[in-house]
Amino acid sequence: MNWKHLVAGIALMALLPVFCIAQYYDYIPVGARSIGMGGTGIASARGGEAIYYNPALMGMDETVEFTLSGLRRYEAKDWPVGSYQGLTEGSHIMAHLASVVVPLSFQNNRICLGISHSHPIEPVIYASGWSGGIDVFSPTLAIRMNDRIRIGMAANIWTGGMKRELDNGSGSIYTAAENEHSGFNSTIGVLVTLLEYYQQHKVYLGASMKSGFDLKVDGKVPILYVGSISLYENRNIGMPIMTSIGLSWVFNNRTTFAVDYEYAFDRTQPNTSPPDEVFPVEYGYAEDSHNFRFGSEYLLQLQELVLPIRMGYRTFGTPFLNEDGSQVLGEALSIGLGVQINWAQLDIAYEKVEFAQRSSWMNNREIPESLPRAAVNYQINSFVVSATVNIEELW
Repeated sequence: MNWKHLVAGIALMALLPVFCIAQYYDYIPVGARSIGMGGTGIASARGGEAIYYNPALMGMDETVEFTLSGLRRYEAKDWPVGSYQGLTEGSHIMAHLASVVVPLSFQNNRICLGISHSHPIEPVIYASGWSGGIDVFSPTLAIRMNDRIRIGMAANIWTGGMKRELDNGSGSIYTAAENEHSGFNSTIGVLVTLLEYYQQHKVYLGASMKSGFDLKVDGKVPILYVGSISLYENRNIGMPIMTSIGLSWVFNNRTTFAVDYEYAFDRTQPNTSPPDEVFPVEYGYAEDSHNFRFGSEYLLQLQELVLPIRMGYRTFGTPFLNEDGSQVLGEALSIGLGVQINWAQLDIAYEKVEFAQRSSWMNNREIPESLPRAAVNYQINSFVVSATVNIEELW
């Protein structure tokens, strides 16, 4: 066992909470590299990003790494008709990912310890006075069974909360809603090297499953609707079971193509309460979803520098339903760039998300049935920056 690995791992794990700022059912990809590649990661993620997507991938790491990532989101919601007609916009900055990965050698097996603090769940839109989100703290273990098979497991501790602050009409701000979240689940994963030829071409198959669990919501301030009727109280949210499979092809050690499929099995119970733009899953407005992600990466070599160039596309089920009961589907395009030197890597990514909901409730019940229901259009633009430091090379 390399003592430098152990000392660096313990020190960075102790420092990790210093760098993490606590930030809904709007799952967002984690890490600039994965976001730039369309949110793929089940067979292609590396380092701290692997903890979120497939912990078995952490077994690919050979050096101690520390990663810190930040994200800025711009949200816009366009109500075309009804009493809410108009464009609502908002933006915010948040800490998105902080992680430490420490590879070790133990009884001829290569093991890797990791820990991360990520922010994968956001209010669907911040512009309506909401702030906050849900964080996940994940200690992780990965084992390289042999040259072809790696397994991993992460224990996920869910924390965080959200608050809604509104103007009472006279310029004073009051808290309309506030809550805290807590829960626990696990992620298990496996990575198999399917093909390896000429030492430069490899095909990997990855699979992972996030267990379902009840996310406890502790309401501090009730949500009030017209008539001062409170529709919000302490409750448990049935979070979905998420199973994923991914394939990646590394060609000539420079080009990577990745594709992921994710099935999210909804565990919520139907509820007759009106939908809420931040907590739709609580009211039974989530459904089973089939999510597809595609991404690519090319490593451009420039003397001492390596410049990764990335592109991606993904489709996903949103937490909304259309008027006919069908699930609202969203899509996202992304691009990413990076710079690698011996001991550090800087990655940036941009993602544009769009989806539209057709619903009589969202468009005002007073609209005559003879008129077409216009869609409520959502657009979310995200900018992500990640920095990774190779501790051994730095020393």
